[in-house]
Amino acid sequence: MKKLLMALIIMTASVLQLYIATLRNFEVNIGATSMTAGEAKALDIVARDIDGAIKTDFNGTVRLSATVGYVSVTATGTAGVVDNFTGGVWHGDMSILGAGSVVTLTATDDATGTTGTTAVEVLAGPYSKLLMIMEGMTWAPGTDTGYTGYAVTQTTGITSTFYVTAYACDAYYNTVTAGYPRVRITSSIPAAYMSITPSSTVDLSADMKANTLFAVSVYPVPDASIFATLSLADVDTPPLKHDQTLFFASLTDYFIWAEAPLTVRAGSPFSVTVKVSHFVPPSMGGSGATIIGFNEPVEIRAVDNVTRLDANPGLLPAATPQLVTLNGAATFNNLIYWKRALDINHAIRIRPAGIGATAMSNANNNSRDSNYIEVFSAEPDSFSTSVAKSKIAKNEQTTLSVTVFDAYYNPVSDTAVTFNITSGEGSIDAGTATKTVTVNTDFYGTASVPYSYSSNAKACITAASAGIPGFMTMTVETGTILSKDLISNYPNPFNPSSPDPGKRKTTFEYYLENDTAVKLSLYSISGSLVWSKDFAPGSIGGRTGDNPVEWNGVTNLNTVVAAGVYILKVEVDAAGGKYSRTRKIAVKK
Repeated sequence: MKKLLMALIIMTASVLQLYIATLRNFEVNIGATSMTAGEAKALDIVARDIDGAIKTDFNGTVRLSATVGYVSVTATGTAGVVDNFTGGVWHGDMSILGAGSVVTLTATDDATGTTGTTAVEVLAGPYSKLLMIMEGMTWAPGTDTGYTGYAVTQTTGITSTFYVTAYACDAYYNTVTAGYPRVRITSSIPAAYMSITPSSTVDLSADMKANTLFAVSVYPVPDASIFATLSLADVDTPPLKHDQTLFFASLTDYFIWAEAPLTVRAGSPFSVTVKVSHFVPPSMGGSGATIIGFNEPVEIRAVDNVTRLDANPGLLPAATPQLVTLNGAATFNNLIYWKRALDINHAIRIRPAGIGATAMSNANNNSRDSNYIEVFSAEPDSFSTSVAKSKIAKNEQTTLSVTVFDAYYNPVSDTAVTFNITSGEGSIDAGTATKTVTVNTDFYGTASVPYSYSSNAKACITAASAGIPGFMTMTVETGTILSKDLISNYPNPFNPSSPDPGKRKTTFEYYLENDTAVKLSLYSISGSLVWSKDFAPGSIGGRTGDNPVEWNGVTNLNTVVAAGVYILKVEVDAAGGKYSRTRKIAVKK
């Protein structure tokens, strides 16, 4: 009974603790009903639990936001972030930068999304800035620039008109309510080619409002693409102005570009769209609008991301497929590229070209090329195995490796490979007693594990890769390894004239650290050459590891060697330099 009662008490305490810990909302209080944009005002934020009590253990990060513009915390200068609550309460100064008759300030907990709000009137500050807003831009009071978006590219070659709204603003791009200036807009383009209406000064105080509309008309001559600057200026205070640079595109200019996916998988089909426009490509700030009625042939090819030369290999099924655009656009489907990009430098881009009657303005410019495309390996299809040293000394370590490939012989990374000792002894995985281990392939498609054993033995290790049926076997022999300083022969002595054919020869054995050229020479005790033989690198006698070479006692003159003591000389032409070793050989009769 006591145990049950104790359990109930503990459970009740746990539930109560959870109940108390739940954050319900924030109580947000500003020490004023009205304030000016950018003015620091005291702010209190109180964390409340579900009972309405102060949640004293709250110490999370809270973000402040307003329905108009940014919020700045005075103490930190950050954009509305507070995180130093004390006893569930935060107190400090903050500023709301956007103006409005009712601006809602919201406090939001980063972790839970719990909120609290309050409302305040925010008045615009005194006049101190000018702002132009035109097509493609949206007025955004209370922000760093006062707008979002970008001015749309306009055209030359035809008479066209666009509109510019001029604003008289405070320091945070809120429109002012007093102190209206006199303004005008001018252009870097001569008046003969562009008109601005009204062309004279506009007195904003006449209408008691902080904005006015200007109409800008571009004439068809000259018909050439050009950058121009529009300037909105306070005629009475010249330093106060706002400049906006615009690109005016000629309808006699033709720009081509390709749009491609960011990633593709080797051997898998993908699509690329080619577009033609009077405007520069989107990568240069163009609108991306294609030309209605432009129906000419285009072609594409794969190019190297860095050199921009033709990629090797090219696209499949054709290296340079062609299509005819419809209203300035053509989509190439079922394209194939199969070579994996080991890094961004080896990625590809798609380069379009117009092959019709119209010359492209960016025909020799990299702006026509698509974004770079990273090509990833396809699914695992095959694998190969390798052993760093197939014969090792006791307690020596060798490395077993498996490289996984897709159907296009690209290495496949992050693929599970299982190594398993199926016969013999030894251990994988850094000398532990482990006989089976699974590791993933690295970026280059290779999985490696160490193997070692403390006694003479021969082991077979199988390797299998996820997604690929079957396995492959590697063999490692552990035993006595001759150093490069030693030469052995057995039997020694030997009798080339023995009645037993099996005893008429001897075996010289030596160890090489690398494949290299080797020359064996046998001399009499007086120094005369009796027998010699050369071995090419990689052949038995010149390969890495043990090299057993049999000699039947027959000299270079095709006679049987006489009984006596001879000197065997092994000359090695290694990459690190030439060296030689000698050994005495006994022949008996």
